[in-house]
Amino acid sequence: MANGHFAPQPSQIIFLMIRQVIHRGTICRQVDRKRKTYNETIKAWIRVAEIEGNPAGFLLNAEREPGSKEIELYQMATCAQYKRQLVATRLVDDTRSTTAGHRLYARCYPKSTHAYRMLIKQGFKHYNTLPRGTRELRFDWTEAAHESNCHFTASSESSSSQPV
Repeated sequence: MANGHFAPQPSQIIFLMIRQVIHRGTICRQVDRKRKTYNETIKAWIRVAEIEGNPAGFLLNAEREPGSKEIELYQMATCAQYKRQLVATRLVDDTRSTTAGHRLYARCYPKSTHAYRMLIKQGFKHYNTLPRGTRELRFDWTEAAHESNCHFTASSESSSSQPV
């Protein structure tokens, strides 16, 4: 990450995280709660968008907290040649349509203006801004999922694209 925004090239940590999701269906992360720092494991899955058989982008989703009914849009990226072709929008649409009954949550760093605007257009509501400017959003579930011209595949050991 550079200045609160993801760098143009994914870091080794992101590659390791994606590998862990594909092989184990989980993410291990460090959290701070009640003045203590510890590691926790949460369920996660990844959606991949393809255009004409080529990977166009991905969206990594995860439980917000272990066992939670709230799903976080954890990490999203679109390949440079497919930017401005609604890949991220369709990934979010697909997540909404496959996680009915779960609240969706997202965080946007101050520099993530494109993602923030796209999520607002998708029906997410900005409900909080953290001290360093990160915006927290939630999906209101009144929006209908849109048709998609992307094809999606899910990757995780659980073989399901939905949370358990």
